[in-house]
Amino acid sequence: MKQFNEIQLVGSQNILTKYLAFSENEDLTMYFFENKISINPSLISTISKNQYNNKIGCYQYSESDFIFIKIFVLPKTENISDINSVNDLLLIFEKYFFEYVRLKNLFGSLHGFSTIPDNIVDLDFSSIRSISEYFESRYSKVLREVISFFRKHSRVQYSTHLFSSQTVTAQINFKRNVLELNKSLLHQQENIINNKSLLASITYSVVSFFSLHKNHLLSNSTLADDIKLLNNILGKILKNNFVDLKKLSSSSKIEKALLSKVFKNDFSHNRLRDNLLILLGWETSNNNIKIKDFDSIWFSPEYMYELNVFEKLNKLKMDGVLDFYSKPSLPYNIISENRVLAESSSCPDFVIQYGNKKMILDAKWKIIYDFNSIQNEDLLKVFGEKKFHFQISKDDLKLWNKN
Repeated sequence: MKQFNEIQLVGSQNILTKYLAFSENEDLTMYFFENKISINPSLISTISKNQYNNKIGCYQYSESDFIFIKIFVLPKTENISDINSVNDLLLIFEKYFFEYVRLKNLFGSLHGFSTIPDNIVDLDFSSIRSISEYFESRYSKVLREVISFFRKHSRVQYSTHLFSSQTVTAQINFKRNVLELNKSLLHQQENIINNKSLLASITYSVVSFFSLHKNHLLSNSTLADDIKLLNNILGKILKNNFVDLKKLSSSSKIEKALLSKVFKNDFSHNRLRDNLLILLGWETSNNNIKIKDFDSIWFSPEYMYELNVFEKLNKLKMDGVLDFYSKPSLPYNIISENRVLAESSSCPDFVIQYGNKKMILDAKWKIIYDFNSIQNEDLLKVFGEKKFHFQISKDDLKLWNKN
């Protein structure tokens, strides 16, 4: 682990940013415990879970109004002790981040992306040059889509409410009165205003939460302008039909509101809800909504390396050197005494056809110094897969490693 401090003048205030660099194999929980450093349990849980699933990432949050923390979890292939500055740290992480984005955009749909998720929002990366620009662009895109929602959807919609009473309080419905046998009742109708006030109230609460916990980003004038414009639009909607914002003042109440039926099951409402969740730090695809006061980027270097191998094989295929299959799956049954105990499938990373030879290729994100350092389970996996796909000799067995 290494730490670097950086002080910047933002407006009239000095902002201290602490950069903490860890390897993906380091125990962050133990580090914070031993050094008596207070950290959000949700954050350390997220980092630990991602480390367990072989994911690296960047996590940032505000410790106070004037102290900002950035935690970087780097690949195990990088030597933390060689990092001597903030610039070194950022260059290393951004190298992996932008290479991952490039490979995923080119080949993710062809090689197993759905099984290895990340939390990276689709953006135009041609104009993004750093991690800080990515965070700003992500939130700018979200805010502008929310602004577009409330601009496109009519603030006011009307519905007709029919009722009867003995006194006149609204417009007389002559047709219903002519047909009514009980002449003591007066049929009337009134137009009821149904506007977007509840959606606007929820959105206003979410934007307020974002502004409070992500204030380090608001020094960027574009984000600050987007929030100002959105709040002006929301203010006009809330003016005539105000929903008590105190009902949405806590995180738990906002979480409950985001699961309510006020969000219709259509594309525009689902998109609005998803964008509000991004502002709240929600990063999963299920309904277990938990608001987070930190930002994060995380992805799998193991999957990035598979895509790197895919790119090289694809070039050889385009050159007519070989043919290959990506993650070919063959189902099989585990049988004992003529009884099926389990169903499974064999799915190697790649199967290569090279002339008359076939090869199993297993792309491993591991540092392999020599053949004897390869773990037995990795060898057994490849030998097991060749039994289902074809018979090969030991000389045909290829394990690719980073070195």
